[in-house]
Amino acid sequence: MKEEGMDMTSEVFEREIQAALNPIVEVRTQLTETLCERFLRHEREALRDRVISDNRYVEAVGFAGKLHRFHTIKGKSKITALEFTVDLLLEFRQFVFDEYLHVPRYKSLYTKGKIARKPTRRLSDASAVQVMSMFRALFNEFEAKDEITKPPFRRLTSDRRKTIFRVMYDEPIFLRQEEFQKILDTEVPEELS
Repeated sequence: MKEEGMDMTSEVFEREIQAALNPIVEVRTQLTETLCERFLRHEREALRDRVISDNRYVEAVGFAGKLHRFHTIKGKSKITALEFTVDLLLEFRQFVFDEYLHVPRYKSLYTKGKIARKPTRRLSDASAVQVMSMFRALFNEFEAKDEITKPPFRRLTSDRRKTIFRVMYDEPIFLRQEEFQKILDTEVPEELS
């Protein structure tokens, strides 16, 4: 320690001895479950521990089916949480909105026994945000349990994250600040003023 130029105080000495005797080793679990399997396990554990209700569990199973269909269509059915990137996240969001477009091409994924209702139109903002929120909670749990270092949601810019989770129930009946500023900044010809 003295050779390294450290102060020879008792606190430094104790800290260095503790570090030598009890090194902090970061252990990451190897993910072998696919993302869909891991999601279903997460939801089963939450139901078992009564963190979620039976209805929420049924919703989650439906969401897992949506996630499975997305991975199957993309040819990535064996993907793990570590391999799920921001690009895949954004593709998944688009898939959530426009899943109904894939029904004619992938009829086998939408057979009667596997899915309660086939998507027939674009999903609403509120429903898509609900799916994405459930997905974000899953990745937050992965991060909390040190299964991944940084979830894809945290790799998004704040503006993109706001866009993903913004819900517009009806068309606005007012102007947003940027729309109002655009009107103020617009030049008006002399004959109209």
